[in-house]
Amino acid sequence: GRALLKAEQPESAERVLQRATRNFPVDPAAFLAYAEAAERQNHLGAARQALVDYGALVTRASDEASRDARIGRLSLRLNEPAVAVVWLRRAANARPNDLSVLASLADAQLRSGDRSAAQVTIQQALAKEPENPTFLALDRRSR
Repeated sequence: GRALLKAEQPESAERVLQRATRNFPVDPAAFLAYAEAAERQNHLGAARQALVDYGALVTRASDEASRDARIGRLSLRLNEPAVAVVWLRRAANARPNDLSVLASLADAQLRSGDRSAAQVTIQQALAKEPENPTFLALDRRSR
């Protein structure tokens, strides 16, 4: 499956990796590869689930905050902002200075209807970078 991904054959890779992740024992990294293949095919739900499954198999991986952010962003693309908030908040707690995570979190908070939480997130980001155009636009949107 990984070889098929490298060969730019995501459709075939997705099928192979999906089968690989259903047979135990399984290398946890197969879930990451499956997530990549599924996302390339715009199968966002499958990609998100593969990342969640990977997280269930590994203990405190160094990429946990990045993975949480990716799950949150996939949730936004699936139009599930409340789910996105949960994952993006985890990522933001782990990486409070990551403005891209904070921007995604504020967007998810706005889209889920929690304007007050979004305004707090936006103000935290603007305190770090007052002229950031993304957060200035989010600030206007939150009012």
